[in-house]
Amino acid sequence: MTDVNKRSSPVPPSPEFRPADGLPLLAEAFPQTFFTDPKQVRPLKINIHHDLHARFQAHTLPAEIDPGGIKRLLRWYTQRTAYLKALARGDSRVDLTGADVDPEIPEAIREQARQALARRQGLKTSPAGFRKTAPANPAAGLLPRLAAAFPQTFFADPRQVKPLKVFLYRDLLRLETAGALPAEMDRTALKAFLRWYGKRTAYLNAVARGLGRIDLTGAVVTTGIPDNLRQQARAEVQRRQANRAVQTATTAATATSPTPTPVPIPYALEDLYAMAVDAKLEVTLKFTTVPNARPTGQGRMAFALKIPDGQLITTEVSTKAWNKLLKAAQDWPSWTAALSGTMEARTDQGFTLANPGLQVFERKPKAPAAATDSPADAPAAVPAAVRPVDIAPVPAVAEPAEAGRAAPTPVAADPDPARRKPVLSLKHRQVTL
Repeated sequence: MTDVNKRSSPVPPSPEFRPADGLPLLAEAFPQTFFTDPKQVRPLKINIHHDLHARFQAHTLPAEIDPGGIKRLLRWYTQRTAYLKALARGDSRVDLTGADVDPEIPEAIREQARQALARRQGLKTSPAGFRKTAPANPAAGLLPRLAAAFPQTFFADPRQVKPLKVFLYRDLLRLETAGALPAEMDRTALKAFLRWYGKRTAYLNAVARGLGRIDLTGAVVTTGIPDNLRQQARAEVQRRQANRAVQTATTAATATSPTPTPVPIPYALEDLYAMAVDAKLEVTLKFTTVPNARPTGQGRMAFALKIPDGQLITTEVSTKAWNKLLKAAQDWPSWTAALSGTMEARTDQGFTLANPGLQVFERKPKAPAAATDSPADAPAAVPAAVRPVDIAPVPAVAEPAEAGRAAPTPVAADPDPARRKPVLSLKHRQVTL
């Protein structure tokens, strides 16, 4: 009796239990349902974990497999490539006896399986670096099962996606508590799935169009979407499209441009690193147009600046500094503002500027150059300034030689007779030139 009570009570999954180790045990207990050979794998009956749990209560399961191990094993088994191939082919679902219980697989689930297989094949053929960075979202694996359980609510086709009812998670949680959901859909998995489903581009497009919200039966429970939510969804879709265009252009440029040959460095970088001193990185941005700003509370204004390489720099300044900028832009016809600060957290399109300092300078026009002579007067003035002067020798005056005195130096004659002046000799005698 004690053993029965222990067996019927919930048992936490053993950390040593691996799903791959439990597959041979289930394949031996149910040889027509579970297969170790990938070529023989077939889709399982929906909610087959209920049948396995009943077998566990009846003590007909291997002792190594408990309820927690059943959930982990089924989650692993249904995500294998062989199982996805069986779904894509549209093989009929089987129960624990191997009998067909669902001969047709919905096309939406088959298409989802094909997409998963194509994604895995792409990761295999892609470069190793891409495989390491490719994100894996296990929440996407629940979409085929939820689409099969609620075909009017969840859709694999992006064109059929509709906004979900607010707090739909509570309805799913009640079904999970009642055991009406597949085994792999626990609280944590449901939260992760709804978070992923609500961030899909197809879902954001549905919200932006203002489609009505639906419940688990597909009935519309809310006819309208608030305008602010629609604008947010539309802005997010546009941002994703812009990022996708940039990535496509970058990939094309990388594929077409030749790889530059690295230039050898004539010194060792380690030597420079060893000599490095502490420094503070500051950024200065200059702009001549008043940006649009929004109040953030506590006396501060937030705005953004765009630099030539496309990055967006966001910052917050005090209302006092912002008012000085507005007054300068109003009083001065030409001005330049300088915003300085340090780089802080990076954003998806740039970074944030911390500890900002805002200064505004007036730009005055340059003074005009001094007026010059008119072109008509210039030719006449130039020859007069450079006209050559004829130098005439001074007539010699016969004087007796006197010791200790030098001979007089000849004086150049003035070409203008009106300006001629008498010249005195050394003996105070007047000589007219």
